Amino acid sequence: MKFDYTKNPMWLSKEIGLHLCDWCLCLTEEALQKVQSQLSKEGRYLNLAFPTGGAECKFVYRDGKLTDCIVCLVETDDPVDNAVSLVHEAVHIWQGLCDYIGEENPSKEFEAYTIQNITQRLFDAYKMALEQRSK
Repeated sequence: MKFDYTKNPMWLSKEIGLHLCDWCLCLTEEALQKVQSQLSKEGRYLNLAFPTGGAECKFVYRDGKLTDCIVCLVETDDPVDNAVSLVHEAVHIWQGLCDYIGEENPSKEFEAYTIQNITQRLFDAYKMALEQRSK
């Protein structure tokens, strides 16, 4: 069976070399609903709404522990706008990870490389969705 990005989240978490939580990209409301269904089976109950525009990064905690980060992107017709939104959300993922581990003064290189890596994973997932869409 072929992966369908319109119905499924694209889980990316194990790709950045720093695994503090699971994180994924959702491009549709149906994909976000699937995430919520998957997480509820693990005892993490959410009632998240898909954004009406732009992008959002949603952090999920259970018993005070960061467990998941969900990035939702409402696509526009402008691929640059979509890319910029993903970079913006990559920075929020970075900020959330730093807050969670108590990192107040990361080195510039650690920050740059981690944001680059997170952005690359988001872009790779988005590119996969675009390629699937064009088939």
